[in-house]
Amino acid sequence: MKIFLDSCVWFAAIISPVGGSAALINKIIVLSEKTDIWIIISNEVIAETLKNLKQKSQPEKLLDFIKLYYKSPIIIYEGTNECVSRWVKHIHPEDALIACSAVEAKCNYFATLDKKHFFKKETFELAKSMKIIFPGDLLHELRKIK
Repeated sequence: MKIFLDSCVWFAAIISPVGGSAALINKIIVLSEKTDIWIIISNEVIAETLKNLKQKSQPEKLLDFIKLYYKSPIIIYEGTNECVSRWVKHIHPEDALIACSAVEAKCNYFATLDKKHFFKKETFELAKSMKIIFPGDLLHELRKIK
């Protein structure tokens, strides 16, 4: 299973280590020890997460992100310009790049807290078989896996 985590999920996990986003990442880490489950991210997600942590939190939160990143079963994948050109008609260019990384990596899920940009008809249609989902809802689904 491949799960793409948007930068807002990483940010929320670091800012609130007992919240739903952190619980989701920790559940994926636990499941990765006994099943084929991966977190997919792009360089854009890493850069955006670091930028937001620098601007909106304490310096030690950067180290918390790096520690969590290295504990996680991660594959970095970048979307193509061809895909981005289709998506950019419907969402912000940076979001298009992130979405394409998830789609082209053939992710099963795209976890995000960004309701404004990702939870709309056009993005669901472009996402094809990938399910766009809130972290808490995905955590609920993953808890069914033993």
